[in-house]
Amino acid sequence: MGNIFCPGPFYFFVFDFLQHDFVYVNRKVKEVLGYEPEKVNIRSFTERIIEEDIEHLAKCEKKAGNFFFNYLPKPLIPKYKVSYCFRIKDAHKVEKQLLHQSF
Repeated sequence: MGNIFCPGPFYFFVFDFLQHDFVYVNRKVKEVLGYEPEKVNIRSFTERIIEEDIEHLAKCEKKAGNFFFNYLPKPLIPKYKVSYCFRIKDAHKVEKQLLHQSF
């Protein structure tokens, strides 16, 4: 199913907002970024984001949260997806650009 929605190789994760960590990381993260899924946590992931992109990522998340929780009626929230790009270093320290999509 992901092949239909993704423009290239992909992986996915499930993030628990109460725990502030991933509760599941898809095995394809090894193919895309070179990391073992069981070793990926929010700290290890965010430490690899390119420093210049961190502010951009934070702004995107803030704008999305503001839109979802201050302007969008709750029944419509599942019908929307957040999408933005940022750069990260893979396991070989090669910079890659990711298209982040969340819903």
